[in-house]
Amino acid sequence: MTRNIFGTSGIRRVFQNYSETDIMFTPQMALEVGLALGTYLKGGTVDIGIDIRTSALPIEYALVSGLLSTGCMVKTLGIVTTPTLAMSARYLNADASVMITASHNTPEYIGLKLWNPSGLGFSPEQEEEIERIYNEKAYSKTKWNEIGKVTHVNDINDIHILDITNRIIFDGSKLHIIVDPGNGSGCEIVPKLLTKYN
Repeated sequence: MTRNIFGTSGIRRVFQNYSETDIMFTPQMALEVGLALGTYLKGGTVDIGIDIRTSALPIEYALVSGLLSTGCMVKTLGIVTTPTLAMSARYLNADASVMITASHNTPEYIGLKLWNPSGLGFSPEQEEEIERIYNEKAYSKTKWNEIGKVTHVNDINDIHILDITNRIIFDGSKLHIIVDPGNGSGCEIVPKLLTKYN
């Protein structure tokens, strides 16, 4: 059965919702999206960032498995903001970036946003091709000695802060700013960024 997996902003579904009417987002689906994306990219490097949702980790591990199985190299960034992940493609020379998040949706949702090397979303044509590979299960296969590798990038928030402070220059010493990141992905980067303008 052919399924449209992409919506208006990537892929979003309820995590492991066993409803008869909804397509659920399972680790199996993430594995197959990883296989489809890796096949589409014909290898290459993929950056992956996650948000603070409890379902992000099983989705990340499954996605990484699919990508590695097609020969992709994977750089994991850990918990980052969506703009940090989009920026990472330019600095880490990635062929694609994937953010595991569901943005403003309630906690039971999880999803994937895909970006090209410029940090822009994949075009509808690119998404259609990945969807075709996914639906036809036309995945690339690699030999045991061609499986990709995973590296973890620890300093991407510092790189993003440097990128921001090089572009936006102002004296923030007279400002009084209160931030409540709501225990979200910005908990680490926002306080660090604001101290640069103090």
